[in-house]
Amino acid sequence: MLSILSQREDFNSCRDDYGLMNCVECGSCTFVCPAKRNIVQYIKNAKGVIRAEQAAAKAKAAAEQAKKGAAAK
Repeated sequence: MLSILSQREDFNSCRDDYGLMNCVECGSCTFVCPAKRNIVQYIKNAKGVIRAEQAAAKAKAAAEQAKKGAAAK
C-alpha cells in the first residue's frame, strides 16, 4: 500500500495512516511482492519528501521566531 500511495504522491497518508517512517527499508516486501514492485524505492522517495517538508516547516518556524526576536529588540 505504501508504494501505491507514494506513487500517487499521497505522502501524508503514507505517514499518518500506514507508519511510513517506521519502515527500516530491509527489502523483504520487495522480495515477496508477486508484482515485483520496487516498494523500497517508493518508500525511500516518500520518506525524502516528508523529511524535506519537515525541514522546510522547521526552517520557517525558526525564521518566524528570529523575526519576532528582532522585532522585540
